[in-house]
Amino acid sequence: MFREVLLDEAMELYQDYYDRASVRSIYHHPQYLWAEEKAEDYKIFLYIYEKNNQYVILPSVKKRINDIDIFAQEEEEYYDLVTPHEYSGVLSNVSDLDLFQEFYNQLESFCTNHNIIFQFIRFNPYSDEYKSAEKFDIKLADRQNWVDCSTDVLGHYQKRKARYVRAAIKNGMECREVEKNDKNIECFYHFYIKAMERLSAKKFLYFNMEYFTTLCRNDFVKLFFIIDGCSQTILSGIIILCDTEHKRLYHHLSFRNAEAENLHSMEYMIYATAEWAKANGYESMHLGGGSCSLHRFKDGCTDKRVEYYVGNRIYSPTKYKILADKFCKKYPEQKDAKFLPIYRSKE
Repeated sequence: MFREVLLDEAMELYQDYYDRASVRSIYHHPQYLWAEEKAEDYKIFLYIYEKNNQYVILPSVKKRINDIDIFAQEEEEYYDLVTPHEYSGVLSNVSDLDLFQEFYNQLESFCTNHNIIFQFIRFNPYSDEYKSAEKFDIKLADRQNWVDCSTDVLGHYQKRKARYVRAAIKNGMECREVEKNDKNIECFYHFYIKAMERLSAKKFLYFNMEYFTTLCRNDFVKLFFIIDGCSQTILSGIIILCDTEHKRLYHHLSFRNAEAENLHSMEYMIYATAEWAKANGYESMHLGGGSCSLHRFKDGCTDKRVEYYVGNRIYSPTKYKILADKFCKKYPEQKDAKFLPIYRSKE
């Protein structure tokens, strides 16, 4: 049986599925998705396939294509599916790529019959589930950085970066886990938004205050500030997701206070949170990907990489072409855009 269910109408049901799942990540956690929906313009749906007491579930944001101005007058409703930030992939009570493939076949049939034109999935880099999505256009999007917390963390730094960290420690820089109260969350939000503006970040990285507040209510979320030990100035901050099941931390969102003119607080932050991870029983810390300059920075703090895959699927090529042609006729400057679906390239 295959079905589509709204997350906010089935939280208890989904909690039960999550509790029984053997294939899951922290990004499947019901309260993580609940927080993520606060930052989305659209609702999160659960796509559920059940067979012989086995189940496969894929959470996805369902985006209405008719809300794009030039498609507002379309006679039918059309949709896209997108992974909620950050990673997704299936939740299941069995690790079975054949069953996952069956799920994707069922999803194809559902999407084709319900005017879902396009789907984009960001697979968790620690899963090989992408191999089961054989009809998707699967691409190696990045080789992301991670830290091995079971070894000497500073020993994996480039020598120059290691000197920065040692100097920071000598000068009294501190990493503090802080209470997730309104004052500290608002402080993080203030600095985070300023950092995104300084970096001219893409729209999907601008999270609202409700997202931060809802996310930080959860025990698996930790909030750290990097403090100048002398002036008590906040130099940097980070929100970390703690995946105790896999003994892994995810560096989720962070900022650097540019006005503080701090030196190397970010290098120190990675070192200090990795040491916190080690002390609390975690074996690895995921740093994620990013631009070439961001990778160069992270490569100075770790020599570990993990492959990260994404998948695209056009369920209705004929209708996609009609929508794409209509969009490019109005916005000819977008016709060579690499973005998929092209009619969202202005977003």
